Amino acid sequence: MSALEKFGVEIFTQETIHQRISADKPFRPENPAFLFIKSGSIKLKQHLNDIELSANTFIVTDPQTVYELISISDDFQSRMVSYKRDFISALSLKFNRLITYRYFRQQMNVAVPFSQDDLEVVWKSVNFLKYILDSETEMTYKKEIVEHLFSVFCYQMAGIISKEDNNSMNQIHAHKTGLKRSLKGENSNRAILTNEKVLDMKNKYKNGSKIKDLHKEFGIKYTTCWHIIKGNGH
Repeated sequence: MSALEKFGVEIFTQETIHQRISADKPFRPENPAFLFIKSGSIKLKQHLNDIELSANTFIVTDPQTVYELISISDDFQSRMVSYKRDFISALSLKFNRLITYRYFRQQMNVAVPFSQDDLEVVWKSVNFLKYILDSETEMTYKKEIVEHLFSVFCYQMAGIISKEDNNSMNQIHAHKTGLKRSLKGENSNRAILTNEKVLDMKNKYKNGSKIKDLHKEFGIKYTTCWHIIKGNGH
């Protein structure tokens, strides 16, 4: 019996991810899953759209969506946390409320950037949960331990996602209440980069610079840098 069947959650690595992501034909996952990318990249076809996930990003695969694996880089390192819907519902976590969040609902099945520090924390939690799930040592309260560790993971994800969502919702509220006009680029109240600096940043990325280095060089958050380079800002 698999960990998914026994405990409601199972974790796959880059070595075992093919058990959940079919490489030879389109597939529809049986259960939702968080897919974290620590290094390298993976390219998927989602319905008719191609999406590429690189280091320090994650995606939530949805059972209602059809995927197809296109390619995986040689340095690909990942964790996939697959879980049953009834398992997470039974935990009665506040995390479940995230489904109402605009950012979570719209972005989780495309790509969500992590800061490197956030990813390291989540990575350690997932690895410890995997260690407990894979352990053959007899544990009297193993089911309860798994539920607790999965809850910790959920709250970590809730914090990361809600930070992004709160930023989006604050902007929407400001525009609706007339607190500020909808401006773009250098005229935006949020802008801290000139168009020249944005162009410089994108050129450096194209020439091989990493987002983890660029966000420090330009004095902005990792997620802000990620969105600008990927075309979601400025």
